Amino acid sequence: MSTEKKIDSKKEEILQIARELFLTQGYTKTSIRQIASKVHISVGLTAYHFKSKREMAVEIVRRIFHRLAGYTKMYVNRHETPVLYSATLICLNYTALSQTPYRSFYEDILREDILLDVLIETGVETYICIRDKYCPWMSDEETEKMGWYGNYVSASMERSLVLYQGMKPLIEGTIPEIILKASLGMWHFKGDVQVIEEAGRKGREIVEKIMENHKNII
Repeated sequence: MSTEKKIDSKKEEILQIARELFLTQGYTKTSIRQIASKVHISVGLTAYHFKSKREMAVEIVRRIFHRLAGYTKMYVNRHETPVLYSATLICLNYTALSQTPYRSFYEDILREDILLDVLIETGVETYICIRDKYCPWMSDEETEKMGWYGNYVSASMERSLVLYQGMKPLIEGTIPEIILKASLGMWHFKGDVQVIEEAGRKGREIVEKIMENHKNII
């Protein structure tokens, strides 16, 4: 095995161990020393592959997010029904990560804004699909601004609703539905309220099917 492949292999091993520890005991309670010990390497060698524990977490969350997006694309066409796609992915993300085994990890990545970092880097592709279907007159620059705003607001709303449960009774709808409305709050097109509300309902039904048909979704 070449040196480059050995480095990649060790980096992947570190990620797998970090993932197991993060998901079972949470991000905050997991230390670099624990990860290094499980991989049987020094803390210094761990730092050679990853500058920080946060860098590991961002990569792990990025992979989880893309995995969930992959499941969503199996059931919803993002180009034909972009609002439904967004609703389904938001609901799937919440439903999968809020399960008991992953709850601590989920709360940690919200509290530390790790999920926010991942959402921001995913770009605005879904918002472009929404623009193309409902607001074709909107410029690329406007769409990009709306996309970044939507990503930031949805992540911030998710953080608040999950970490501070006292907010929930004050806002109508399920947590995924509220996040969806927040992410698309600046969009105005014919029938927008009805489209968003229907997408929230249908998205929940699709997520039930995904969770039923696919085990170990995380």
